[in-house]
Amino acid sequence: MRIEFDHVSCTYPMGIVGLDDVTATVEGGLIGVLGHNGSGKTTLIRILAGVMPPSSGEVRIDGSPPVVGRRTRLSFFPQELPNFPLAQTPRQTLEHSLLLAGASDESRRAQMAADLLELVGLLAVADRAVGTFSGGMKQKVRIAQSLVHNPSALILDEPTTGLDVKERLIILRLLHRLSERIPVVFSTHDCHDAAAVCDALLILSGGTLIATGTPEALTARAAGKVWEWWARDIDTVQEDGPFVTRLPREPGRRESRYAHLFSGEVIASADSNGGEPAPAASTQLAEREERLAQLEEEVRALRADVDELKRRLGD
Repeated sequence: MRIEFDHVSCTYPMGIVGLDDVTATVEGGLIGVLGHNGSGKTTLIRILAGVMPPSSGEVRIDGSPPVVGRRTRLSFFPQELPNFPLAQTPRQTLEHSLLLAGASDESRRAQMAADLLELVGLLAVADRAVGTFSGGMKQKVRIAQSLVHNPSALILDEPTTGLDVKERLIILRLLHRLSERIPVVFSTHDCHDAAAVCDALLILSGGTLIATGTPEALTARAAGKVWEWWARDIDTVQEDGPFVTRLPREPGRRESRYAHLFSGEVIASADSNGGEPAPAASTQLAEREERLAQLEEEVRALRADVDELKRRLGD
């Protein structure tokens, strides 16, 4: 599938900018829209699905723009979905949806429902109440429901939100399998999810497109600009704004290293056998220890006052 965004912008009432002049072309069987909360992912997905029009610009899917309000063979999976009746089974849900989609023959409808349940891995529990399902299993039912009219593409808004790690992986594997049959576009705030399965990515921030490309190409662009921080054995202090943190000790090294928490710049080091860190970090650590000692002294004085008050009340 080829998606083109030509100077697409969207402004909500009160001047809130959802998208700001997005221009890009992406191709692939599984396309991801990546960004933090409020980055414009849902706005872009809804415009792409034809749920709402852009304020300006144009979107084209394989050369044709989605038409707002017109039924198409695109299937849209919104982020917020109503709950199923607790006693309803996946088989009943899909057969009812197929009937609404025009499958009037009962035997044909039953076979189509069974095929969809097998596709999403729920055939073995087809007659179990949906109310007993986990979050990931319910998402599978909803995905199956979005396929009842044999869509030409599937567009999903954050389908893995609220799921635990195992269920997220199950849904991602399902989307990957589906992308072998029809094109799939989904949004997420998790870069690991996007990189794991997507052929191409659009990355948004504040309504602006900041990058597009394959996960491999984007990873190469980020080389040397991303740091991973481990919370184990970490000690943080603050001095009028910038944080200083003690980094985890590297294997085979005797010294501890201190760095600015946000810039990653190493500003001091100290020997692990009692040596002192360089002045920048040493001063802050010493001030913290002095303040802790003062607080301990104040606590001891307060306890002594309380004990004295209790003694007087007892007399």
